[in-house]
Amino acid sequence: MPHPEHHQPHRRPGAGELPADLADFLREPTFACVPELTDRGAILVAKAPGVLIDEMPVRVPILLTSQLYRHPAAPVVRLVTAIYDRPYDPLKLESFLNVQNERQRQILEALAQQDDLPLVFYDEVLSPRRTKIVRIEPAVYAELYEQALVFLDEIPPRQFDFDHAKATVIARVPLWHL
Repeated sequence: MPHPEHHQPHRRPGAGELPADLADFLREPTFACVPELTDRGAILVAKAPGVLIDEMPVRVPILLTSQLYRHPAAPVVRLVTAIYDRPYDPLKLESFLNVQNERQRQILEALAQQDDLPLVFYDEVLSPRRTKIVRIEPAVYAELYEQALVFLDEIPPRQFDFDHAKATVIARVPLWHL
């Protein structure tokens, strides 16, 4: 299955339509969250069951936290989106950015230049259901970007392994713990 970080569309998708490789990636998991680059900047594409999307209040607190993990194999930028539709059991979605990948680096650069981050929800059949706008601090992403590039420069090319670094971060700091 292709990974969305390799996304190079041959045609421009219609409004709300996902690029084919991103749609393929999102088909299997029940829950997912993937940063994507558009002509208007970065967005988060979230997949969740339609019933959960429909139950989400129009106004709901959303917390986006962003962390840079310095792993010996690769810098890992982790974005955790917590949607407090149920205060004691928020919906948490995570996504990751690999600054060695040009497209993902461009996403991080875009985040460093925008004040709002659209969070676009798709259901089980990948139909767009709802969009929320999350306020972000561009300076936070500019700093993450700069630090991630410094860490990347310190890693010998033969040692670089983003997938291993990401798996280690997930194992050491599980999503439910955040």
